[in-house]
Amino acid sequence: MSASGTDILSLFGNKAPVPLGPKFPPPLSSVPLPPVLADYCFELSEALQVPYEVVLCNLFGVLSTVAQRKVPCAD
Repeated sequence: MSASGTDILSLFGNKAPVPLGPKFPPPLSSVPLPPVLADYCFELSEALQVPYEVVLCNLFGVLSTVAQRKVPCAD
């Protein structure tokens, strides 16, 4: 029961969940990158023995930080 006195399950009744289907997003290895970054990600994934996608996600984090052009400073 919520604070208003109605049960959350009663709001949905007996509706069945909607299936998401068999479609999956494209693999991250199909993301077009400049050759320098693609080679770096591939070589680093081989050296660390981790999947290519792990290195690619970390690269996206670094690139998004660099693209902000600001660094929070500690007061």
